[in-house]
Amino acid sequence: MSSHRRLWQIHPPEKTRNARLPRVLVIGAGMAGLVAARILHDSGFPVIVLEARNRPGGRIWTDTSTGIPCDLGATWIHGLKNNPLKLWCDRIGVRYAIWPRRDPLFYEHKRIVGAFNQLLIELGQKAFRESIKALGIIARLHGRHLIGLNGDTPLSTIFAQIQRGNNLPEHLRRFIYWCKGIVEAIEGGPLQNISLREWNPLEYCQKSAIIPQGMSILIDDALNDLQIEYNQVVKRIFYGSGGVRVETNKETWEGEVALITVPLGVLQRHTITFDPPLPMEKIKAIETIGYGNGFVLDKIVIRFQKRFWTQNGDRMGWLPDCEANRGKFSFWIDHDPAGIEPILGGYASSDWAARADVEKSDDEMCHASWETLNEMFGPGVPKPENYVISRWLQDPYARGAYSYGSLKSTKHHRVILAEPVINRLYFAGEACHPTHYGTVHGALETGEKAAQKIHNDFCGCNTVIATMPWHM
Repeated sequence: MSSHRRLWQIHPPEKTRNARLPRVLVIGAGMAGLVAARILHDSGFPVIVLEARNRPGGRIWTDTSTGIPCDLGATWIHGLKNNPLKLWCDRIGVRYAIWPRRDPLFYEHKRIVGAFNQLLIELGQKAFRESIKALGIIARLHGRHLIGLNGDTPLSTIFAQIQRGNNLPEHLRRFIYWCKGIVEAIEGGPLQNISLREWNPLEYCQKSAIIPQGMSILIDDALNDLQIEYNQVVKRIFYGSGGVRVETNKETWEGEVALITVPLGVLQRHTITFDPPLPMEKIKAIETIGYGNGFVLDKIVIRFQKRFWTQNGDRMGWLPDCEANRGKFSFWIDHDPAGIEPILGGYASSDWAARADVEKSDDEMCHASWETLNEMFGPGVPKPENYVISRWLQDPYARGAYSYGSLKSTKHHRVILAEPVINRLYFAGEACHPTHYGTVHGALETGEKAAQKIHNDFCGCNTVIATMPWHM
């Protein structure tokens, strides 16, 4: 039986056939919200999803304006082993491709400067003493935590130590700029705010995959039979022992339970008023977990008249000419694994991206990306035929890309963020996951967990079967 006809039940239907289950208002139609809504709906709960945008998916956004599906937000299945997204794809017959397949290749004026591993080894040799000291900083920090001591340091400390080498050649200094930019892009925040304690570079080595049809195909699968009300910008949420009332820009909705799945950046901006106010411990968690802080990861997808880049690399990089430009479209991916469509995706990160997101027009952003490609492949790069840009920082319903482990936050803050308030307000989303924050599968798992919690609190029976496609 295909997934769209299979119920995502967390108990046999006869358990609640005659029960009066509470109406659940799900705030946000991203991965966490839709997974929870689908599970609760298929288990007999009346569910209404309120979404501020005119589309589902949230920070999952598959765009087709360049001719093929391209993800402007969440793109990768991070780590294939036991990943629920991979298992979901397997179950419903969605094809995914291991991507990228090779190390990034760095270009300058049509010439390959080197591959990532090659430059990393060269950097380790040239800055051997500094690299050993950097590893020592990491080892001492983790050693302290193993014996129960506190303490942390910003991730920027490691790069500052490596950059102390005075005799590095120009291309390796520029390689360090690139590494700083790509780490900020992957982690989701500025180096000076990222916790070294939380940093796990081994995650960069795991196999990842993309869905050629776009990540939204999983969103579409979760949508089955759900009532979703679009263009509903939530302004105020009243809650108490009698239930919840949600006021939007259009109307008022009532229910017994509300599940809040909006991005952490929206909660940090206080654009949603809670009445009564949330508990102080939850407010502290919201304010402490890393998100935004003048940082963003943005993406531009460009269609050209023809493919002008070489066929021997699916990831391509530009070694930034100065520290300030380390996030200026220094990383590119070939968007067509088949090597046919002339479409590239460029990533902007760090301070450069945050400024550009707010200050530059779309045409200026596109021109900046085109300048970088000219640095990489020479002055003959054709003009773009069309393009699309994400701009997550300006997006009022995102306010950034995804959460990160900040110096001030711990896993405990994420646990507190996910805890319900008087069994009326529940919370889910990638920022609620204690370990897999910043990922789609992390969001999925928090949505499933919130649905199970609501079910257990109101249903009166334990979960006895699981028919979600990532469990079968």
